[in-house]
Amino acid sequence: MKKKDVIICLSIIAVCVIVISLYPRQTGYIRIETPGVKMKLGGNWLNSKTVKSSNEPVAINAQVYRPKRIYITQRDGANKWQLTSYGPWGSLAKIPVKRNETTVLELGPPFLIRAEVRQYKSNSRRAGGLRTLVSVDYAIIGRAGEHYKTYITKNGRPQTAPSVRIVSDTGNVLAKGKFEYG
Repeated sequence: MKKKDVIICLSIIAVCVIVISLYPRQTGYIRIETPGVKMKLGGNWLNSKTVKSSNEPVAINAQVYRPKRIYITQRDGANKWQLTSYGPWGSLAKIPVKRNETTVLELGPPFLIRAEVRQYKSNSRRAGGLRTLVSVDYAIIGRAGEHYKTYITKNGRPQTAPSVRIVSDTGNVLAKGKFEYG
């Protein structure tokens, strides 16, 4: 390819990018009702936006957005507590923002703390062959079905993992321990 052809192609591409970026976009609005939320939204290839909770709607390009991450922050005196979500997103997976309309998002608390129990087989020579193991974990789920990381930070530092007790119907403690991060 000749140098002249390359320059012409690059000029055409540059003009297309400028025209697309200057094209008037339709504006919609988004409002997050939960206090202390900061949400990074991804749109089309030219458009991503960070939106914070507010009493007033925020102007945003009208299109369908997808969450990239959510931070929920609460202050308790001098302490700053934070939960983070990277998905799955539940009903927030696609957030349509329509022209001249306000999309209201309700997420976060009240949280559902759900036990997640998995059973699997393990072959152990010490235990004499095949045995059944049980893994107990938990999930933190917001009201839109969004999942949060199972660690909470206080002033930027992860807090100790919660403890757990497995109790029979009669009240006897069958097992106890602490969850582990990682």
